[in-house]
Amino acid sequence: MNVSVVTERRTPAYSSLAAGELNGLVARALLTEARLTPKPGLVDIRNSGAHRDMDLAAFERSTTAIA
Repeated sequence: MNVSVVTERRTPAYSSLAAGELNGLVARALLTEARLTPKPGLVDIRNSGAHRDMDLAAFERSTTAIA
């Protein structure tokens, strides 16, 4: 086995994505998960579940802040 093959650095699969594209995918995944209904005990379209301090609108706002 060739040593250079073993020591060759591999680039992550996401390295070909621009930061904006990756950011968009993250935001979409977060919002898709939040809107998935029903989720007993968790925030979804129908209710806040066990979370008194968060609803879907707050989840959507926080997604835009972090993604």
